[in-house]
Amino acid sequence: MDSFDFKTFGKVFLRGVAQIMLQENAITGALFVLGVFYSSWQMGIGLTIGTLVGTIVGYTFKGFRKEWEMGLYGFNGALVGTAVVLGYGFGFTALLITIAAAALSTYIMHYAINKGWKVFTFPFIVASWLFVTAIGSFIIEPAVTTPPVKPAKEINLLSKSSDLKEDDGYDEQVNYLDEWEDRLDDIEDLGDDEFLNSLHSYGQIIFQGSLVTGLLFLLGVYLNDPIAGVYGIIGSIIAILVAHILKLDNYSIFQGLLGFNAILCAIVFSGLRRRNGLAVALSCSLSVFIYIVMKDFGIPPYTFPFVLATWIVLVLQNIPISVKRKS
Repeated sequence: MDSFDFKTFGKVFLRGVAQIMLQENAITGALFVLGVFYSSWQMGIGLTIGTLVGTIVGYTFKGFRKEWEMGLYGFNGALVGTAVVLGYGFGFTALLITIAAAALSTYIMHYAINKGWKVFTFPFIVASWLFVTAIGSFIIEPAVTTPPVKPAKEINLLSKSSDLKEDDGYDEQVNYLDEWEDRLDDIEDLGDDEFLNSLHSYGQIIFQGSLVTGLLFLLGVYLNDPIAGVYGIIGSIIAILVAHILKLDNYSIFQGLLGFNAILCAIVFSGLRRRNGLAVALSCSLSVFIYIVMKDFGIPPYTFPFVLATWIVLVLQNIPISVKRKS
């Protein structure tokens, strides 16, 4: 592209948002943007600013125009923008943090692209750990708004049952939580509820708790890659079943906190070969265990369970296995 073209920039911007779920499609990105704005206009603006920063910074890297047009420089900034607004609300200081963190994540992504490394959302994770978790906590007060999910410090992931109380301000989670104790004993009940939980998981990939938003995200992935969209649902259900088997906190499962990393894992390994299904099952299960460990150590997981689980499975896939045949 010899000269700056606003139409091309707009497409690249939307592809950058779509790349959050590894999709290179402007329509998919538009559905993601719509989903975030539907759930939270503040986070929608955060996502927009973060994506703009990443896309603009990525445009300055000469010799990497193909990667820029694919949207590979936008998605980490998009996630940073929503994470900042989620943690600190919408304001001038949060805007400055978003710009700095999004720029950093873009430079990290560029270094990885230059090296040929598969880092997925790791640049966003590093930037968020540094600017949102560490630096941000010293220069700005956390958001005082009611979170879309239960605060992490009150999520007892390893508890056998939910101990939520009405006086905690979560009156909406009552009877249905108790009905989940014997979910694995009644397979006929898994269908509809697990699909709704999967939609929550889709929404949580960009920190949204709305079913409508989750549906828009699923639709966006499905339009670009139907197999990946379906695998995302399957991956979420695998994570949910693992969480049920481990008797993890029901509220966390219902809100999609234990499934969104699994969806990303499933999208990465989606395909029609037998090995694809095995990779999806393994990576999705690993993501749940990694999420638990990180929460127990008080480390903000973000999408790191997805990244680490994917790296582990990719390494395992490259291990040569020799099969001795009987003569």
